[in-house]
Amino acid sequence: AGEGGAGAAAAASPHAPTTPMGDSGILHSTSSFSMKKIEDIYNFPEGALGKGMYGEVVAGSHKGTGEKVAIKIIRRKEADKKQLQSVIHEINIMKRAVLDVRSPYIVNIIDAFQSDKRLFLVLEFCPGGELFDRIVAKSHFSEEDASVIMRKLTGAIRDLHKAGIVHRDMKPENILLTTPGDDAEVKITDFGLSRLEGAADLFGVQKVGSPGYISPQVLQDPPVYDEAGDVWALGVILYIMLVGFPPFYGTDRQLYSAIRRGKYAFQSPWWDRVSDAAKDLIRRILVVDPAARLTCDQILEHPWIVEQQAEENLDGLAEELAKFNAKRKFRAAVMASVWSVRMDARTVLRGLVSKPFTRDEVAALRTAFHATASDGRVSLGQFEEVMGGLGFGDLPLAAMFKVFDADESGHVDYKEFLSGLSALKLGHGEALRMAFDTFDADGSGFISSDELAHVLYSIADQDVRSALETAGRIVEVFEALDANKDGRISFDEFRDGVERDELLKTLVMEPFNASVRMGTATSPTKAKSMHQLKEGVADEEGDGDGDGVLVDT
Repeated sequence: AGEGGAGAAAAASPHAPTTPMGDSGILHSTSSFSMKKIEDIYNFPEGALGKGMYGEVVAGSHKGTGEKVAIKIIRRKEADKKQLQSVIHEINIMKRAVLDVRSPYIVNIIDAFQSDKRLFLVLEFCPGGELFDRIVAKSHFSEEDASVIMRKLTGAIRDLHKAGIVHRDMKPENILLTTPGDDAEVKITDFGLSRLEGAADLFGVQKVGSPGYISPQVLQDPPVYDEAGDVWALGVILYIMLVGFPPFYGTDRQLYSAIRRGKYAFQSPWWDRVSDAAKDLIRRILVVDPAARLTCDQILEHPWIVEQQAEENLDGLAEELAKFNAKRKFRAAVMASVWSVRMDARTVLRGLVSKPFTRDEVAALRTAFHATASDGRVSLGQFEEVMGGLGFGDLPLAAMFKVFDADESGHVDYKEFLSGLSALKLGHGEALRMAFDTFDADGSGFISSDELAHVLYSIADQDVRSALETAGRIVEVFEALDANKDGRISFDEFRDGVERDELLKTLVMEPFNASVRMGTATSPTKAKSMHQLKEGVADEEGDGDGDGVLVDT
């Protein structure tokens, strides 16, 4: 369900059939999954296309025809019936979309398989990537271009609604292109959160969708999901497509308050270059009262859609949209990291040590180390085995190996192993450099946004993790550390940031300290910092996660 960025390459090619090419004939079977093994029909992986909360999408090819496909791989949770129901739900909705809608602007599903550990959805391949990335890459994008795209998206959503499907997660990440060329068609993908008329809603009264695109009705209690919610999301997407930034923004509290009230503006100078007709259409879509909001049919009859629009380039759009793309993809990466962390790993870590290593703890570490070590030292592979056995498997171990290998011998001996853990645990001066080098997983000398997000969520203790649950907080941490705003953090920026700001120090250093300190009392400084951080992300919806919405990235 709901892969977000992971769906970025799953859509139909321009020559793809509207019925499945798979040998198992999923669309002609009463079963959701093929009885065959996926390995017997498809070659994969040929390359990762994206990652999401629950898995990844890889490129593959049909063994018989050689045709490219995108394979969505979902990690299967043992004995998790709800997860299986969710995947079957997504398959059934996509089957309905293929058989009943037959829109050229909706991704097709080809086949589905399952194994003991994974679930597989075979989707038609789209090498064109996301719509908004293409707009940034184009040298020219006009209102006429936007009007054509809006017409196609609205028509596809209208057809889905006629087939009894409400998408519920329309957003830029779920609008793909069939080819890298200028003749590419748009495709709507990712039906993991969708609702099928007449079927039980797997999410019940839970709020689902993506912040920024959900309608005011979703924020009601209980939430209301109908066709008008998809229309609202189309209005938000159109707004962004014309100027490069969203109509609603701010902290979670500010964002949801603005959405409830329908409070947005056409700010100058960005909107000065956009026609009055386009603004009129947006005004008629982003209406709080769903009864007064335009329907899909009414949108398709609006003059801005029907008539020829200006073909002049929307100056400044690409620059604004590039910044918007970078921030939304970072947020998606953060959320993917959140959901990929093994929750039991931190439990193991907390029970490992406390304060300085005791004699028994040292003995346990020595036993674990020497059980794998050759000649009193470990290679990278052995280091990963030792650390994995101790519950550190979710850390960027290749980067940590380089950090622990103080003499750069290509091996870590027991002294280096124990010294490295001790430095992180006790917070010695070298811990700052060690923390930086661990964040810097690729050894480039700089920390990227993805690296920061991955490590924070991989090793954060529960207090820090819950304080950072909202992806926007991670963005703020990165921007606070990136002093020169070049999109990466140097060691000097990292050091200066944590020395200047006690809150930043808590956020980026406490996870390391807590991971190997395991269970020491929270310091007054940390408690104060956590309080300060949480003040801006009050859980307005009351579901305990700071935003009240089940977020799909």
